[in-house]
Amino acid sequence: MWGEQDARVTRAETDAVFRGLRGPKQRQDFALAGHEPYWRKQPALWQRTIAGFLTRMQ
Repeated sequence: MWGEQDARVTRAETDAVFRGLRGPKQRQDFALAGHEPYWRKQPALWQRTIAGFLTRMQ
């Protein structure tokens, strides 16, 4: 997860972390969020993302 308006963490840094993760993973960017809890800015998208990932892990 990454907020597109994040002034602290770049897209490139997030991409590097994502590539380094092993096992099941999913990428989700939040257009309206910066370096903050995503569920506050885009609660419906955050909930769909988490629920979808957890469903695939069952």
